[in-house]
Amino acid sequence: MKIRRKYYKSQKVQKEHVFRAKRLHREMQTYWRKKERELNEIRNLLMKGKKKEKLEVELKRREEEEREVMLQKKRLEFLMTQSSFYSQYMAKKLGLETQAEEEAPN
Repeated sequence: MKIRRKYYKSQKVQKEHVFRAKRLHREMQTYWRKKERELNEIRNLLMKGKKKEKLEVELKRREEEEREVMLQKKRLEFLMTQSSFYSQYMAKKLGLETQAEEEAPN
């Protein structure tokens, strides 16, 4: 009898080990799946943030280029008017009449 009890007890313990191991395996899998999902969500959020940052940088760069183009146009226009004023001044100083002045009296 004692031998049978020990045998059944050892069989029961062996079955329990198998069930415990399976349950532990399942729990570990669910834990790591959950952690992996959380990490993927964090990665996705970071990637979205990086994309957003890239778009913002691109927009700032384009705005800066547009400002630079406008500034260059203003500089060119200023230089053109200054050269026009200077040429009229020199023409008057030298006693030469410009075309605009020749046409105006008529």
